[in-house]
Amino acid sequence: MRKTITIVLALGILLVSVSSVFAAGVQETSEDAFIDRFKEALENSDFTEEEVEDILEAANDLSWENADGADAEAIVQALSLAREEQLALDAEGNAELALALAQNAARLENEDYDESAVSRAVREAVRTQLQVIQAWKDSDRSENLGELLRSGVSNEARKAAQEQESGEDDDMDDVDDMDDMDDMDDMDDMDDDDDMGNMGDMDDEDDDDDDMGNMDDMDDDDDDDDMGNMDDMDDEDDE
Repeated sequence: MRKTITIVLALGILLVSVSSVFAAGVQETSEDAFIDRFKEALENSDFTEEEVEDILEAANDLSWENADGADAEAIVQALSLAREEQLALDAEGNAELALALAQNAARLENEDYDESAVSRAVREAVRTQLQVIQAWKDSDRSENLGELLRSGVSNEARKAAQEQESGEDDDMDDVDDMDDMDDMDDMDDMDDDDDMGNMGDMDDEDDDDDDMGNMDDMDDDDDDDDMGNMDDMDDEDDE
């Protein structure tokens, strides 16, 4: 009995160990997948080769958990925008800003926001949250930048989604307007056909009237000829 319990416990420990190793492997694979995309996006950006190496080195010291679903290209565009806005971040600062934006982007995508709305949100959040990022940069950086930016990124995502929805409504209105124009054109075509038909009927009536008039004229001529012939016969009889 004691041996059976020992075997069961050993199997349980083995199972837990295997599960832990498998979970760690999956997490490491997903994090590595994002870092690979992040590296490619950086290499295709306006960052120098040296800057890319420094940012990636700093990024390797961070945990990229919950960032896998983010669009790496949009994250790098946001870093470029931060530099354009004169936000002078070092390699560590860029890496932590990228992580903060990536985690927020992945969270929004899990909330079923459209990918284009999320990409726009992370870019706009950098512009609207410059003071927050600058204050974090000038501090000891002990606060979680992702949490500091969470509200701003979410607000930008909602705005982008609303504008996108409004644009779709406008497109539907344009389609309806085009349908209305087509209906009006069809009605105009039908009116034109009716007008042509009425003109054709009028022409037929005019032709019929002309034919009747010609026939009456011919009858009158025949009557005149008959009267003339009868007068000639009367004259001959008198002679």
